[in-house]
Amino acid sequence: MSDTSSQSAARRLHAGRVALDLVGPDLFDLNYDGTQITQRIYVAVRDEVWNTVPGVMSALRVVENADSFVVTFDMSHQYNNMDYSWHGTITGMVDSTVIFEMDGVANSDFRHAKIGLNVHHRLREHLGRSFHATEGEKGATGQFPMIVDPQLERDGVLTAMTAPYDTLKCELPDNKTVTFAFEGDLFEAQDHRNWADANFKSYGTPMIAGWPKDAHAGTTIKQSVTIVPSSEPGSISASVKPSEPNTPVLIDLTARKATGRLPDIGHRLGSTGDAFDDTAFARLEQLSPTHLHVGVSVGDGREQSFLDELTACASASIPVELSVSVGTSESPDALDDIQRAVVESGAEVRRVLAFPKSASFRDAGCTPAEIIELVRERIASRLGSVPLIGGTDQFFAEIARTPPVTEGLDGINFGLNPQVHAEDNRSLMDNVVAVRYFGDSIRELCAGLPIQISPVSLIGPNGPYPAGPPPADDPFAALDRRQAELFCAAWTVGFLANASQANITSITLFDVAGACGLFADRSPASSAVAPAFDPGAAFPAFHVLADLASWTDRSVLNVSASEDERIFALLQTPADGPRRLLLANGNDEPRWMTLTGIDAEIIRLRTLDNSTAAWAGSMPEQFGASLPERRAVYDGSVTLALAPYAVVRAEWDPTT
Repeated sequence: MSDTSSQSAARRLHAGRVALDLVGPDLFDLNYDGTQITQRIYVAVRDEVWNTVPGVMSALRVVENADSFVVTFDMSHQYNNMDYSWHGTITGMVDSTVIFEMDGVANSDFRHAKIGLNVHHRLREHLGRSFHATEGEKGATGQFPMIVDPQLERDGVLTAMTAPYDTLKCELPDNKTVTFAFEGDLFEAQDHRNWADANFKSYGTPMIAGWPKDAHAGTTIKQSVTIVPSSEPGSISASVKPSEPNTPVLIDLTARKATGRLPDIGHRLGSTGDAFDDTAFARLEQLSPTHLHVGVSVGDGREQSFLDELTACASASIPVELSVSVGTSESPDALDDIQRAVVESGAEVRRVLAFPKSASFRDAGCTPAEIIELVRERIASRLGSVPLIGGTDQFFAEIARTPPVTEGLDGINFGLNPQVHAEDNRSLMDNVVAVRYFGDSIRELCAGLPIQISPVSLIGPNGPYPAGPPPADDPFAALDRRQAELFCAAWTVGFLANASQANITSITLFDVAGACGLFADRSPASSAVAPAFDPGAAFPAFHVLADLASWTDRSVLNVSASEDERIFALLQTPADGPRRLLLANGNDEPRWMTLTGIDAEIIRLRTLDNSTAAWAGSMPEQFGASLPERRAVYDGSVTLALAPYAVVRAEWDPTT
């Protein structure tokens, strides 16, 4: 089970003009004179179905000077019959060169999908910029694409964005470049946005080698990457250096890049539908969702619980987003039973989602034409010709790989969770940026149809599992304790801030209640994830969505902190009424933030952090209605201190 307590503390190291963070065995945020050259470097050990097998670190030793360092450590990865260990050496030199070496050996016979180094190239520095990849004497120049590059499957082999290479040179802002020299294997690049990761990734062992692979006891796997940044002679950096924890981050509320729109926001009914009580109704009233998502898989034998869930939606007077998973050989009579259950329940259906049945994330695919026709004829058209949405409830990669048939559809859907490849806090916060690029990519692929994302969860229900495969005897191992923590509230602000810029029409965000929801319920899973929360107590993310529910005007402005992509803001400046701001610190360290461009003398504030979370959880109505703090504005500015993952709600009445 993922939680924040498992996260390692960061240690800042320097190599000449490069500053980076060592977090466990990984490197994060490598910056060269204020320009990020690499988002993350790490070794991944994936089992034969692409689950990440976590490692145990030992013998860590760090020797550092003011402008150089050497880090050594040992890692051991064990799962079922897999036993793999490696020795790591990370060297930072005074000339700004950084070298990451993995020297590993298989200690047993096992199968695996991939073992090796991974390098993440952040979107911000690379989108639209050129790269040059070489393998020996062969070379090719390309460009990191703005539109998502699909990962296709040809003759059973997954494709890459590039040909294999041993050297990659990337153009960066401010007349800088960075060169990666790989040894031990050939590498290639992938557009990680296919999986909702906000980066391009270089990884060892090209996909053409196939998977799974067999490793035998004694087999050695060695790889290394040497990173060499450079800048044009005499160039002056235009980048702002990454913020230090005690240096205020500037957020100019007048520097608005674009106007966006908050999507309609609903929630998945989950396991709570047949147990609505007065407390649940009160929570739903605060959230004011546009819909509740109810899913049914044809022939799954849960007809009564499906009817109960529909009836619960009807009793709450909230429209239903009906998701139907259908096999290509289903009897039409089974779909007639679903339509009759909807009518019997009295529920209003807002839209129908039609997907093919799938047992795991690897066999999803998009809605085929025969299922579109069947669901429209037997369900959608008989419910008042409600909109019919197709696509997938799995990853965007399915849309990019095999775009769905658009004839007969009223919209396109895909699902999302931020931890397909990594479960650490930094990566999840960084990944919220990916959603803003899906809109243009899908519209190009799918004839401009409206786009929605359903479901969105903090962790996927069917894998792959980046924190390790869940034990079969632990039903709660695949859950994430961060659902009930401040982390999820800050992540929600960041996700919606980016989604508002992508022209997404609707999002189904989290379950209503329970282990994957917005407030605690009586289920054992809820108690496992949030043991300190009584049934009905609101999780921190609840308050973000309850606040946004009061924003009747869904137009928002894109405001960001240029020094820190893990600070998120949603700003609304209606013609009438107060200005509204939600501000979140997505860092695991405190941040000072200076807001400028405030057209008022006083602002009203409410902070959601560790000092207020208990009150907010037990008394959500009172917390939601409060703005207890008043701050004077000087020269249009206010400086705030936000604890890790804190969320501030601010309002002010503009002066005339």
